[in-house]
Amino acid sequence: MSNISAKEMEVVERFIRIGEYFEALELIDIMIKWENLDNLDLLKVKLYQVDIFLDLGRYKEGLQTIEKIITDSQKSGFREIELSALLIQSKLLIYTGRFKESLDILLKIELKFDTNLKSKTTFSKTLKVRFLRLKGICCRATGDNESAESSMIESLRIAEELKNELEVSKTLDRLAMLLHPKDTKEALKLLKRSLLIRKEIGNKYFLGQTMNRLGIVYLRKGMLDESLAYYIRGLEYTKSYENKDFQAIINMNIGTIYKNQGKLNKSLENYIKSLNLSREVDNKNMISASLYNISAIYRQRGELNRALKYQEECLVEFKHLNYPNGISASLHNIGIINYHKGNLEKADSFFKRSLSIREEAKNHVGTAASAFYLIQISLDKGLLDDTKHYLRKLEFIKNKIEHKLVSQQYSIAEALLLKDSARIPKKAKAEELLRNVIKDDIIDHEITTLAYLLLSDLLLEELKLTGENEVLEEIKTLTDQLFEVSKNQQSSSLMAETLWLKSQLFLISMEMNEAKHLLTQAQLIAEEKDLKRLALKISTEYDKLINQMNKWQTLMKQDVPLTERIAIADIDNLLIRMIKREEITLLEHEIEDPVFLVILNKDGQTLFTHRFSTLSKLDGALIGGFIAAINSFASEILKAPGNIERIKYQEYNLIIKAHEKMLFTYVYKGQSYSSLNKLNNFVEIIKTTKLVWEALNEAVERPSTLNEIIETTLIKKADQIFVTN
Repeated sequence: MSNISAKEMEVVERFIRIGEYFEALELIDIMIKWENLDNLDLLKVKLYQVDIFLDLGRYKEGLQTIEKIITDSQKSGFREIELSALLIQSKLLIYTGRFKESLDILLKIELKFDTNLKSKTTFSKTLKVRFLRLKGICCRATGDNESAESSMIESLRIAEELKNELEVSKTLDRLAMLLHPKDTKEALKLLKRSLLIRKEIGNKYFLGQTMNRLGIVYLRKGMLDESLAYYIRGLEYTKSYENKDFQAIINMNIGTIYKNQGKLNKSLENYIKSLNLSREVDNKNMISASLYNISAIYRQRGELNRALKYQEECLVEFKHLNYPNGISASLHNIGIINYHKGNLEKADSFFKRSLSIREEAKNHVGTAASAFYLIQISLDKGLLDDTKHYLRKLEFIKNKIEHKLVSQQYSIAEALLLKDSARIPKKAKAEELLRNVIKDDIIDHEITTLAYLLLSDLLLEELKLTGENEVLEEIKTLTDQLFEVSKNQQSSSLMAETLWLKSQLFLISMEMNEAKHLLTQAQLIAEEKDLKRLALKISTEYDKLINQMNKWQTLMKQDVPLTERIAIADIDNLLIRMIKREEITLLEHEIEDPVFLVILNKDGQTLFTHRFSTLSKLDGALIGGFIAAINSFASEILKAPGNIERIKYQEYNLIIKAHEKMLFTYVYKGQSYSSLNKLNNFVEIIKTTKLVWEALNEAVERPSTLNEIIETTLIKKADQIFVTN
């Protein structure tokens, strides 16, 4: 019989410990081919091989190999090998998202520990450490957080007793991930301790894992730059291993950073990349997570049908995994999407199903979230008894656990019940509750936002009754504060919508220029952050305003009371849409028809003009009217370089952009949504065309005619941007 020496085994173990996996695999391949290799040694080296497959994300190979190891070890009566193999099989199942199957194996292992490992050897204790850690992971995934935490703590205790630093670091990482949602300070402490151990060991794969987990905790703390830096370092540490599963995890986490920064297209790209990589390695848990996140992006962009499609697919995956936390979260999100779409009956059904699972799992925070939405739906449906029933559930949880978010949800729910009362004391109580939430720490920015909007709605009711300008100014102050919240939380959609709301408040104050400016800023933010539906809706609102400008000027001359202006501005519907996060519905709009492009200097002298082919027979009087209209706004626009103004002249729309000492004006018919982007793109493109930009700047300083080459280039660029696109 050929046996592997202890020294040779130590070399393999050392390679694995420090992360030199490919060197270890080469050595293992040589050993497996040895003639007459002892069966016990063969099973040992194959166990090492599968352990490496696990770290390299080669799960299918690992699962195929481990099944044979289990069968052979059972036939040979090698109990320690069998238990080790079962633990690795359990871990492989976890990494492919099959938590229920993994937990079933762990329960079998638990019975075998007492009967087969009566000795308290270092090896048996090490198996116990790994068993408890895996059990903790599975318990967490199946919703039993209490068992998960106790298993992890016991795993750490035994690992520390053994002074096995690698096992200590593995459990520290997992315990940190269990604790981080409720105690980020302790999670960071554990991860940084793990990081020190792993730096000393020098295993780049494990260092990358800890870096990734540090990124997760820093993201939870809202420290996006720090989080992204850890993710990138984690990816750098592990890129040589070609582990697609880990690449999927990192891409998903980077996608979350981009989502929080409002870069929705980049976020979506990373989430889709994560989904594709996860499908390659068949990690069902990661497939579910990627689908969940893709749905969230589409929901944020206002594309609710797409959001619903991905969330329903996610629910199917969670059901296959038999993952209660995932199932309840997905049901809850489908409820939210239906609520925003106005499908109250469907939303009600999904929230109730989510609530039932969360109550059974004793997930108090999740139960509170589902109850909170059911309160809103019951109120919308006019079911007072149901409202009170769910309010009592929420109150019970608030009293049972000390959780600030649940307390804030209860305050808002109580305010919702009180605010529509005809009784003044009840409205005053609702106002007090909402002000307290606003003053409190921001735990969930959507809850704080809702408090601001509900309080604004209460004050708007007061404004309609009293017409007092003081109340209007208070609402303006609230929207200023809400805008700061949206900036601090980097919520692009909220920033854009709050500017839209502010514009309506300035409109009823008859401050037209400020109202138009705020709408333009709102559209630019929505456009920049890929919120296309919102940008188009705001653009439509701007078109509506300039089409009604004569009407508003008449109201100003007639000094129409504030209460009448509120009704005309229709600010109530905007507030209700923001409160309920209703789906943005887009009406049919007239297609944009390019007419004329002109570049002027600050003195109103023409540097360049271009008539688009669709309306090439513009007469001189009409062109003169365009230029006169532009010049009437020139001084005001040039005071704030980069500002944009949209005006109406006869049946034409003009969009004017000031840049440096020039005015760029695009004249068109129809809707203005794409015109804003087109004009911005035109300016940016010609800025990068050095000869053209220099010629324009020279013409500004010393008024002169552009040469034929420059004019031809400008015409080509204009046709490319305004006509072709």
